Amino acid sequence: MINKELADELGVPKPNQVAINEIHDTRRDIFNSVEKMMKTGYKKEAHPTIFKELYDEWMELERDLQFLWGFDLDDNKIKFWNFPACSCPAMDNNDAYPYGYYAMSGGCMIHGSAVQDNVQDVTNGDVFDALGINTDLSNANTFKENKDD
Repeated sequence: MINKELADELGVPKPNQVAINEIHDTRRDIFNSVEKMMKTGYKKEAHPTIFKELYDEWMELERDLQFLWGFDLDDNKIKFWNFPACSCPAMDNNDAYPYGYYAMSGGCMIHGSAVQDNVQDVTNGDVFDALGINTDLSNANTFKENKDD
């Protein structure tokens, strides 16, 4: 529901106010659907991208709201961690809000997979090999005494 007093004070046009109300209804529907899916144990394996798709739609609606209100479009001012399927640390992100440098959880169904898709497996040294960094630790526990003769 729109804050009518603020909308009038900011001079938000009536068509924008109607659109804002409609977007709030859609946001609420998405939010409630995701919460229900989470509570009923929806199997992500059945449709692995469903939460990310709904999240992307929700974020687009958040940007639409910024635009309709006449605010600068700024993803740093969207509290993405409030989305029901997001398990990124809310307390840390609330502390950083609205300046950015937000914390992402590797296990988050929304952000964790995006992080994992873009990061190579460093356990086999792929990233370090590409950078020419030696990751052979076979002699790591060997103490070598420096002898100056």
